Amino acid sequence: PPPPPPATSSYCGKGSVTPGLCLGGRNLLGPAGLKADNISDCCSTCQSTTGCVAWTFRNATSRCFLKSRVYSLGEESPASEDPDCTSSVETIQLFDLLVDKTETNDLSDTALDLVEDMSEILDRLAATSVPEGPPEEETCGSPTYYEDPQVGPAWQSWCSLE
Repeated sequence: PPPPPPATSSYCGKGSVTPGLCLGGRNLLGPAGLKADNISDCCSTCQSTTGCVAWTFRNATSRCFLKSRVYSLGEESPASEDPDCTSSVETIQLFDLLVDKTETNDLSDTALDLVEDMSEILDRLAATSVPEGPPEEETCGSPTYYEDPQVGPAWQSWCSLE
């Protein structure tokens, strides 16, 4: 059997390695992932793969799943606890879209002040954002999630239906 994941977090690239966590998200290399000898190989592969923002390593199968996007709570297949997994989000990337439209040259290591300023702004915005999904309003009954022909998937205003 493969060795268990490490007991404490360590670092890989820009992210901290978290044992016992499986990340949901878009797999860059399809649902089967790729064979990797260990966590370090999975991390190194993510760092050298354009578009990889996170990874999950399954210990039992020695499979590495590179992520182009990590799902958040409320989305399809968010992160879940699983003792067989070890994951890391390579958190910060910065691109100059005027000269690098395909986002291949990560500038986060050379613009640390800008990354810090932008991270603070995002943290402030996240603290005031509206939670995903319908509000938990008891007086309006159950919300309806449907496919609106003009805007796509949407929560219908259930309070106005009474």
